[in-house]
Amino acid sequence: GIPVVMVSHQLDRIAELCSHAILLDHGAVAAFGTPQECISTYLAPDRHGVSLSDDAPATIESVALLNDGAVPSGGPMRLGVHGRLRREVALDEVDPVVVIVRNASTGAIISVVGTTTCGITLLPGPFALEVELQMNVPRGIYLVQAVVADRRAERILAAGPTLMVQVGEGPAFLGPVQLNGRMSTLNER
Repeated sequence: GIPVVMVSHQLDRIAELCSHAILLDHGAVAAFGTPQECISTYLAPDRHGVSLSDDAPATIESVALLNDGAVPSGGPMRLGVHGRLRREVALDEVDPVVVIVRNASTGAIISVVGTTTCGITLLPGPFALEVELQMNVPRGIYLVQAVVADRRAERILAAGPTLMVQVGEGPAFLGPVQLNGRMSTLNER
């Protein structure tokens, strides 16, 4: 029943250990609420000066987790991505929506999937996408961001908000990847 104050930049530890969070920016309270809310505010692209190309053919307006609560290890993570395609693009040059998933502890990219690799063609104007990824990863905190990518130059033209996703317990496994292993006996006669 005694409050404990933890000061850290380890986002995964904050999400795992804390029930409430306060985000300070130069000594002033920038956000107060759940760890997920404060981490999302901390990771917002405009907070870190992510430069968006003025000539980017698309903008990512929002990324939202459509699951209720934590995603179980090995289970599906469903995302809603909303944005606007400003003009037609050559798909061999620009991928209008690329979803990048990173391990919050290490920053390592664990998955990248885009409209081009999924065979989705967007028309100019507003768009709404549902993205489903099977989270075959260990329990922990993962960061998800949608970006507009220049495929030829291999650079990000525009970045959307970063979302924190908590992956919870699932079937027991060892190793860095959850392969949803199954076993059964073979009865010999």
